[in-house]
Amino acid sequence: MAGFQTQIINRVGDVIIVLSFFLLCCRGQFTVFRLRDKVFYNSGVVLLLSLAALTKRAQFPFRSWLPAAMAAPTPVSALVHSSTLVTAGIFILIRLRHRTPLCPTTSRLLLLCGSVTCLLGGWAATFENDIKKVIALSTLRQLGVIVFSLGINFPALGLFHLYTHALFKALLFLAAGHILIITWGSQDLRQIGGVGLRIPFTSLMFTVRRLCLVAAPFTRAFYSKHLILELMLSVPVNMVRFLIMGAATFITGKYVFRTLKSVV
Repeated sequence: MAGFQTQIINRVGDVIIVLSFFLLCCRGQFTVFRLRDKVFYNSGVVLLLSLAALTKRAQFPFRSWLPAAMAAPTPVSALVHSSTLVTAGIFILIRLRHRTPLCPTTSRLLLLCGSVTCLLGGWAATFENDIKKVIALSTLRQLGVIVFSLGINFPALGLFHLYTHALFKALLFLAAGHILIITWGSQDLRQIGGVGLRIPFTSLMFTVRRLCLVAAPFTRAFYSKHLILELMLSVPVNMVRFLIMGAATFITGKYVFRTLKSVV
């Protein structure tokens, strides 16, 4: 069922991408990296590509497939759900943004979906007991931050956070896989308490990578995530979206330290 749900939502994104390319061809444009401003603003091509990116990026309201796809083994999750599948949709938006500025409608859409995804992902992780689903929901939180950075017109910073997230999230999945091996496949946080004393090195890696989620000082994510939150204060952002991002940031710390308390 999880695989079927993932396939259906990703096929919806593929259909939207094909429609956007068809619309480009109808406008006499055969490359997405040399868009003329008139074609860019009047055709709605980037709006369609943004919708496609939201499906592949597991953003609201297409976020349900990512936690369900955690049924895969942890090595698969480390590759697919940290740096390949969830990044394919947003990468084309970053490339487009370097060529032509986003239209206001697209920026507002990315701001709304990114902030809501951050809040929902963090809130759901607070009450989740499955360790792999907690990591999946934290992935939703970080993906929302990247989409939000595109909405405030900082694509280079979003790409930087995309790279940092891929590195620490892949190691986090691998550390979680080792924990599952030690606990004989138990994924419930309420049943694996104190396992860190048996595998101190894995516990250390798990702790450091969880601290990356809250952008602790001198961690890799500190130099990307905090900069996004700081630049959010310097651009005209709707107050509702600002409050949503602020609440999501505090919720992130809550579920991260809850997980560390259960494992370590």
